[in-house]
Amino acid sequence: MISPRRTIRILAALFIGIGFVFIGNGLVITSAGIMLTNMGVSNFYIGMITSCFFFGGILSSIFTYRFISNYGYIRSYAIFTALFAIASLMHGFSENIIYWAFLRFMLGFSYFSIVMVVESWINARSKNEIRSRVLSFYEIIYYSAFGIGVLILTFNLSTAKIFTMSVFFIILGSIPINIIRIKEPKLPPRKKIFIPNIFNIVPLALVTSFVAGILINGYFSMGSVFILDSGGGVKDASVFLLLAMCGGFLSQLFFGNFSDKFGRKNAIMLSAFILLVASGLLFSIVENIFLEKILSFFIGFGAFSLYSLALARANDVLNNKDKTAEVGAALLLSYTCGSLVGPLFMGLLMQIFGPKGFIFIYILSSVTLIVFSLFRESIPKKDRTEYIPAPPSNILK
Repeated sequence: MISPRRTIRILAALFIGIGFVFIGNGLVITSAGIMLTNMGVSNFYIGMITSCFFFGGILSSIFTYRFISNYGYIRSYAIFTALFAIASLMHGFSENIIYWAFLRFMLGFSYFSIVMVVESWINARSKNEIRSRVLSFYEIIYYSAFGIGVLILTFNLSTAKIFTMSVFFIILGSIPINIIRIKEPKLPPRKKIFIPNIFNIVPLALVTSFVAGILINGYFSMGSVFILDSGGGVKDASVFLLLAMCGGFLSQLFFGNFSDKFGRKNAIMLSAFILLVASGLLFSIVENIFLEKILSFFIGFGAFSLYSLALARANDVLNNKDKTAEVGAALLLSYTCGSLVGPLFMGLLMQIFGPKGFIFIYILSSVTLIVFSLFRESIPKKDRTEYIPAPPSNILK
């Protein structure tokens, strides 16, 4: 059997390349709220514009698989990284919000297509027995690289320099695959994925994945705006996002073990409870920037593992393993839809209630998740599948 270490070495060019892409995306996605705020755009329109990124992600999930089937992994990766770089560069030509919304759509379509290429490639090259360990390494790359992108924001760069830096990393990300010999998998077959009536099959997993999309990507999109509205600066916003990433990374380790022992339902409820407490405290100390940054760690700890828990819950209750791909696709679509509506509602509530509107979503979502989980059955330990960490980049199972 091929060891995880050998598989990682075989895929080294892929991991190096996607690491640079994650840095560029971390810089692009988290800086949007800051730049739009500085341009004088209202919170509601900021939410609308940032949501276009995830609308592009939804469309990529529909078209990219067929694109890979036609053109292969390497060419698809090259094309989508080029589109991502072009969309980043084009931001400097205008500050028109409709134009920016279109570019966010292009960025989302390109980025999620890159992720789909890479994760499909990893899944194709990783045996079932070692896939969780390979994906854990991928998770470390995601959190580390995305965190570097957020750290770059602390230098308070101009809009032009931010997008220049993002393009720099995206282009770097396309080099390893083109200069290092790496064998791409066979082209995936062309097939349609039929989404079953998933709510009847895995209702808790569906709701949890939707809530995860709202909270995780709403945080990346509107978290910086929340800090700026609370009286903080760009460096404060960067630390706010970075500490949440740290909490999210540690939560994957904690909830993986906890959910294996006590069940996914209890893990989801504990995660939502931690999120509720942290959000309630955050609501009471708005405009205390130091405490907001501390609490961001616990919000990340509570929110960022929810998608992994949703996937694990779905695999636990799924009797017909032939439907694994369809259910996984449905959960991914649910997560991405949550990512689409999250910034929209956050922007609207922040426009009406100020910074506290951002926190309303977290309080409401955590309460909803706790109450909904109470009426779901727990899965016996003998029927639980392996917990596989999924960073908030949307891992395809």
